[in-house]
Amino acid sequence: MKLDDSFDLVALRPIVWDYFLDVEKLVRCIPGVESVEQVDDTHYKGTLVVQLGPVKPKFVGDVTIDEKVAPKRMTGSFQAKDRGASSSISAKFVFDLIEKEPNLTTAHYDCDLVIRGRMAAFGASVIAETAKQLAAAFAAALQEELNAAQAPELVGAQVATVTPGVSRADAAPRPKVSLVAIFFESVWTVITDKLARLFHRKAADTRG
Repeated sequence: MKLDDSFDLVALRPIVWDYFLDVEKLVRCIPGVESVEQVDDTHYKGTLVVQLGPVKPKFVGDVTIDEKVAPKRMTGSFQAKDRGASSSISAKFVFDLIEKEPNLTTAHYDCDLVIRGRMAAFGASVIAETAKQLAAAFAAALQEELNAAQAPELVGAQVATVTPGVSRADAAPRPKVSLVAIFFESVWTVITDKLARLFHRKAADTRG
């Protein structure tokens, strides 16, 4: 499955690049992280736990960085498994940072995603829509972190460009968002919707 999208960040490109290389800062955007270990300059291991209704999946994964061209491009791969749900995710990705303006950076990602196990039962359209939600949530959380690392006047100069019609007050800090939680929330919504329709159909047949 192909995922290809981009989002803008109000920040100098070198700052965004350095942020992506700093695991401790990056994981602050993702509540639910249980552990992160940097094996070496190109390998990372991590565990993330998410509450989903009555269950609590635990994903254990590895990330490998194949190439880094500072501050422009990063390529690599990742894989993660949840034994409880008998599912796995793997992908190869290309991540580009494009200097749109001196203080406005476009982050573009191109990802070939493979899903196996129970999660593979969900359609490509559901996964693609979820990926867009994840990117939007990640961009929002990341922007808050970047704002704290930059001079206020630099951030304020570009807010209107990235979020048309949004005042600086409206763009104030928002709650951190769990990307994995959003994914499972979307999946859970699809399941409950299908069950509701099934029960409704059976009830109608019984009345008929």
